[in-house]
Amino acid sequence: MDIIFIENLTFWGRHGLLPHEKLQKQPFVIDIELRLDLTPSGVSDKLKDTLDYGEVKIIIQNIIEGKRANLIEYLGERICTELLKNPLIQSVKITLRKTRIWPEGVPGVIIERARA
Repeated sequence: MDIIFIENLTFWGRHGLLPHEKLQKQPFVIDIELRLDLTPSGVSDKLKDTLDYGEVKIIIQNIIEGKRANLIEYLGERICTELLKNPLIQSVKITLRKTRIWPEGVPGVIIERARA
């Protein structure tokens, strides 16, 4: 299985349990690994035979910039679920980080999901 990856996508959202997280947008940074067969596009050199990175970006952006969530785990699960709706994608691995919440470090989650 092959991998398409996108690193350091940044979107702004109001997610978290703390009062200021609900009011003020903060940056969320995501890295994505998508496992799929790249043979068709590797042979044809045509976008129609592979995954459009732009569509992946829009899915993630709509989730992070959309409906507010309490937990970063919830956001990660929604992103994986939406991406796996594409029949080309066999599995998804995301690393999602909140980059301005703690001065001591950067919290985040790594979530991996595969087609059943």
